[in-house]
Amino acid sequence: MSYSIITETKKGIIDEIPISTHKLFHEYWLPLFEKHKLENLSNWKFPHEFEKEELERIIKELEKLLPYIKGDWELERANFILTRLKSIKFGDYESISFG
Repeated sequence: MSYSIITETKKGIIDEIPISTHKLFHEYWLPLFEKHKLENLSNWKFPHEFEKEELERIIKELEKLLPYIKGDWELERANFILTRLKSIKFGDYESISFG
């Protein structure tokens, strides 16, 4: 099982941004989000659709978290996710969800 951000454009094109395996998410990412009191990122444990403002807050939280990420692979992954999230133009999508 893994966690991803799933986007669907208004033209029906679905894309997936892989985030983490279930184990890594619960053993590494979620405790890190909770330790730094990153409310929007901590909510990722529940499948849901993003609102525009929430997506903007998630990007800001992830940027604040970068200095605390240990490990080359984890930092590379966080930068990949951040780059992909920043490239989303919210108005171009029918839905953006996490699950």
